Amino acid sequence: MYKILLVDDETKACKFLAGILRTKGYTVDMAYSGETALRVAMKEEPDIIFLDIEMPVMSGMETYECLRELGVSSAVIFLTAHVKFSYAVEAIKLGADDYILKPINNVDNLFDSILRTINSLEHKRKVKLYGNILPVCCECRKIRDDTDCAPGTGRWVTMEVYLEKRAKISCSHGYCEECSESVMKSLAQRRRGVIDNEKLKENYVESSADTARRMLRITEADSGGSGYIVADIQEIINQAIEYTEQRWKDTAQTKGVKYHICSKGLVIGKPIVKCNSVKMREVFINIINNALNAMPDGGSILFNIRMNSENVLIKITDTGHGMTEEVRKRMFDPFCPEETELGMSIVYGVIKRHGGAVEVQSRVGKGTKIIINIPVAIGKYPMTTNLKY
Repeated sequence: MYKILLVDDETKACKFLAGILRTKGYTVDMAYSGETALRVAMKEEPDIIFLDIEMPVMSGMETYECLRELGVSSAVIFLTAHVKFSYAVEAIKLGADDYILKPINNVDNLFDSILRTINSLEHKRKVKLYGNILPVCCECRKIRDDTDCAPGTGRWVTMEVYLEKRAKISCSHGYCEECSESVMKSLAQRRRGVIDNEKLKENYVESSADTARRMLRITEADSGGSGYIVADIQEIINQAIEYTEQRWKDTAQTKGVKYHICSKGLVIGKPIVKCNSVKMREVFINIINNALNAMPDGGSILFNIRMNSENVLIKITDTGHGMTEEVRKRMFDPFCPEETELGMSIVYGVIKRHGGAVEVQSRVGKGTKIIINIPVAIGKYPMTTNLKY
C-alpha cells in the first residue's frame, strides 16, 4: 500500500484527514511544520505528500522547494484555501502534482486526487523501468534499435552499429582483463615448452599463427592512408578519457579507492595531426587501461602535450607499480607473458604507422611514463622549441 505524509499546522484537521486515509489502507505519517516534514520525508520516503500552503515559519511553497533540493521525489498535492487559489496554480507550474481546496467537504475529491496521482506515479515508474531496458538477442547478441519507430518494431543491429548511431561511439576491440590474463598465460606456457604432445603443438602453431595474422593486420602499414583525417590530438585524448571513465569509476567504487585522470596539462591551441582517429583513440584507451591495471590501489594519470612546427610530443605519466627493465624491453611484444596486455603492441603498431615513435620509461615502485612523438599535419605552432621531457 502507498505511504502518505500529511503536512499541516492545523493538528485537528491533519489527524482527521489521517483517519480517513487509514480507513482505506494507506500508511500515514503526520508533520505539523515544514521543518518536521523535511525530516520525515527524508526518513520515510513517502509516495505522496499532502502539503498545506499556509504554515508559519516555513510555508508550503518553501517546504516544497526544499524537498526538491534534498532530492525527495515524492508526488506533492497542495492543500489551499479558496482565497489562496493563486498559490496552488503557481505550485502546479513549479511541478507539483495536484491541489485540493480546503476545507475538504467532499472526500470523493480527495480520493480522486490520490487516484490521479497514483496513476501518474505508476506511469513514471514504468517509463523509468522500461526506458532503461535494452532489448538484446539471447543467441546472436544483436540489439533492437527502436529509434524513430514504434516500440518492439525496430531493426536488429550489432552492438557496434547501435553505439555508433545512438551514442556516436566507435568500438575498440581487444581483450577484457580476464580474457587477456587467460590468453597471456596460455601463450606463455606454450612458449616455455610445456606442450607435451603433438596434438597440442599443432593447436599452438595454429593459434599462434592466427594471433600473428591479427596482429599483422593491426600493425602493418596502410600505404593508401585509408581512414586518415586531420584531427586535434587533444580532442582524441579527451574522447579516450571519457570512453574509459565508466570503467575506472566503477572500479574505484567497488574497491573503495580513488583514481584521477588529469588532462589539464594539454596545450592551449590545436595540435593538429593527420591520423586515423579511431585507431589513435584506441592507442590512448589501451594506455589508460594498462595504467589502471598497474594501480590496483588507486592513483593518477597525467596527460601533457608539447609541440613545435614539426612534431607533437605527448607524455602520459601514471603512479602505478612500474615495471622491471626486462618487462619494459618486451612490452611491445604481442606474446609477452607479463600483464602488459596485447594493447601495447597495438600502440606501437599504430604510432609507427603514423610516422611516429613511442618511448617507455619505468621503474619498479615509481610508475611509468610513455612518450609519443607524432608529426604535425598542418600549420606552424611556435608554442615551444624544445620537445625534450
